[in-house]
Amino acid sequence: MVATLRALHDGGVDFILVGGLAAVLHGAPVDTFDIDVVHSRDAANVARILPVLEDRTRSSGCNPNGVSSPMRPISPQRAT
Repeated sequence: MVATLRALHDGGVDFILVGGLAAVLHGAPVDTFDIDVVHSRDAANVARILPVLEDRTRSSGCNPNGVSSPMRPISPQRAT
């Protein structure tokens, strides 16, 4: 989890942490095993996040075209 957050930060991606992990960081007694982030959808930010997600997908061994990957990044041209 930390590596993903660091990669987003180091990639210059504008995002906020939400969900269970954010609650844990604020002291809530919640068990969580995922990361929920909300990213800015402006074209420049989408262009920064795509390479980070592609690299994290490759390094995790996930199949970016498989059902195990619920994320479908949008192209920078479609971002509004």
